[in-house]
Amino acid sequence: MPRPKVRWDDAPALLAHDAEIAAAGITTVLDALGVGEADPESVRGSEWDSVLDCIQEFSDRGSLRADHLLHV
Repeated sequence: MPRPKVRWDDAPALLAHDAEIAAAGITTVLDALGVGEADPESVRGSEWDSVLDCIQEFSDRGSLRADHLLHV
């Protein structure tokens, strides 16, 4: 995990997460998205569009080892 307020690039973060999940033998994962934030300085939830686009793109290409579903 990165330090607080450090942003990972979407593609490498997704691929690393997917590899960890697959290595553990998990075939379906619910990727949890937090909506809303009390801290106006937080980056949580501020860039979900690019994260969701990345998940969709890699899923459409068949590049993910696990099935990624969303949990909001």
